[in-house]
Amino acid sequence: MLSARQENSMRVVYTGEPLPADRESLFTLSIAAIPSGKPEANRVQMAFRSALKLLYRPEGLAGNPQQAYRHLIWSLTPDGATVRNPTPYYVTLFLLRANERAQDNAGVVAPFATRQTDWCRAHGSLHCALCRHTVRCTVRWQSINDYGRVMPAQTVDLTRIH
Repeated sequence: MLSARQENSMRVVYTGEPLPADRESLFTLSIAAIPSGKPEANRVQMAFRSALKLLYRPEGLAGNPQQAYRHLIWSLTPDGATVRNPTPYYVTLFLLRANERAQDNAGVVAPFATRQTDWCRAHGSLHCALCRHTVRCTVRWQSINDYGRVMPAQTVDLTRIH
C-alpha cells in the first residue's frame, strides 16, 4: 500500500523454475491502482487496472521475433478461419480483419500453436467475421512488436476447398 504521492518500484526475478528452451513463455502481471479513503462530495475517483505481458525469451531461438507475425499460416476450416504460428515467438495481433470486417480483441497466437475460430465463440456466430460461411476470404492482420510498434499489415486470400 502506498500513501498519496508515494512511489515504489517492482522487481521481476526469475525463480529458477524450468521453462521451455525452444519457445517463449508468457506471463501476465496485473496491477491495480485504487484510491484509498472515502470519496468526497463533488469529486470523481478512478481506479485503474493494468495487465502487462511479460515474455521470457530463451537465448538462441531461431528467426526474428519482430517478423514472426509474417509467418502466420491461415486456412479455412468448416468452422471458419484457423491460424497457425510455426515460430517460437508469441504474436500479439493488433488488427484482424476478415473480408473487411474488423475483429475486436484478437489477442495472441502462441508459439507452435494453432488457434481455432474462438473469436467467433466469444462474440456469437451472428457477429463472427472470420470467414465462417464463405468460399473465399481475405484475412488482413497486424501485430505489435517488442517495442509497442504496430507492424505493417499482412494479407492473405483464402479459398475453401470442398
